[in-house]
Amino acid sequence: MMELTQEQARKYLAGDRQGCPYCGSDNIEGDCMDHDGTSPSQRLECLQCGGRWRDWYGVDAVSAAETGEVFSAPDWRAIADRLAEALEALMRHCVTPTGVPDKNRGRTAEQHGALSATGAALDAYRKAAGERTANDGTA
Repeated sequence: MMELTQEQARKYLAGDRQGCPYCGSDNIEGDCMDHDGTSPSQRLECLQCGGRWRDWYGVDAVSAAETGEVFSAPDWRAIADRLAEALEALMRHCVTPTGVPDKNRGRTAEQHGALSATGAALDAYRKAAGERTANDGTA
């Protein structure tokens, strides 16, 4: 039996989820939807490489029966990207070009600590976003 790696799963989930997460082939078959009491799922098999997996489905939007108005779940990736842009702007304003908090701008030690933590969080986000981009093939 083939093992699905973390990298393969990440790439599959970051993409359009069409095709095999093992080899990328679109030559797949699926069983009927199952419902175990929590989330619907479907067993799938790749006819190209023989990989087997289960897709789990969730609700990301709901519509009103009377009006048809659709209410969607937040796009957390877009929200995180906008937050990162705001943090980058803050860091450009509050730190020197070397990335060190500018002590000549009258900030307290607590504010410098917050800036350092913000910089570290932004670096971690950039790294994760770079890995996400590399894994979804848009790099």
